[in-house]
Amino acid sequence: MQLERAGWDAPAYELLTERVLSGPPGLAAFDFDNTLIRNDLGEAVMYYIMFQALIRADLSEFWEEIRHPAIADSELDRLRQVWRGMEAQGGDEDVDGYMRFVDGLAPLYARVYKHSGMAEAYRWSRILFAYQPERELRSISKYVFAYEQNQPLSETKLPSGLIVPRGIRVYQEIEALIRTMLAADWDVRIVTASPQVIIQAVIDRWNLPEAKVHGMRLKSGPLQSGDGDSEESLLLPEIVEPMPVQAGKVEMLTAEVGSDRPLDFMIGDSIGDWELMRHARHAILIDRGNAELSAAARDAGLPIQQPFPVPEEAHPDAGHFV
Repeated sequence: MQLERAGWDAPAYELLTERVLSGPPGLAAFDFDNTLIRNDLGEAVMYYIMFQALIRADLSEFWEEIRHPAIADSELDRLRQVWRGMEAQGGDEDVDGYMRFVDGLAPLYARVYKHSGMAEAYRWSRILFAYQPERELRSISKYVFAYEQNQPLSETKLPSGLIVPRGIRVYQEIEALIRTMLAADWDVRIVTASPQVIIQAVIDRWNLPEAKVHGMRLKSGPLQSGDGDSEESLLLPEIVEPMPVQAGKVEMLTAEVGSDRPLDFMIGDSIGDWELMRHARHAILIDRGNAELSAAARDAGLPIQQPFPVPEEAHPDAGHFV
């Protein structure tokens, strides 16, 4: 099965056709967000949980877990006062109050990222996914994945100044590469810092089984029904190590496939993927404007692929598979 050139830059396409796919099948690892798709499904689900009033700020544990050195206690106190004022005005029915709460909460992820880096920001984000039933989070992921494909690529600016990307597009070139590898009996894995269940919920789009997705895993506990019987899992704000960012991606993949299996190919887009890319026999960096990362890739002799062209407007059949 021949891989079409399509939107591949020449050096990346040459590597794939003349060195990677021309040899025997092996082990391949792909990042997910901004690698299989344009934009970030994990973040889109995170914002959906916020805007749909699914945040469990009614729990004292939420306010303990949200604390971080990047966030002043006085700021959290003000945010909690907004939440209490909203509850006093009728809870979720106080739309203006809830939106003030979200406008204060949403920028905190970026704040932690700037203060402490990618790995710490992903760790902090666990509280935004926690206390959700796992089945419900899977359903949310499917819905958001379909919905965002039906939205134009755009941005929403909150009153706080936070810019929220809108729209998701499947990269057809990556989909074709995975399809080509699967036809040739490659072992294709997804290694992502997004919550594992969120990506597992949509991975059938690429004809991959959920077991091939390795992401951030949260511990779970029983969700009690009204009669006290355990029905399903409730996600908890505790990460099952390793956290798949940077060296953690190498550790997670090694734990899943064994230390004796070489990684033949890796493709990713961020500093969180770099250690796994260095671990691979062949790798491609999707360039998203990180000059330091691009320089490191050039120094290592890796092809740098520009983001693939995608339509700004949604295709009429986008999301039909959900």
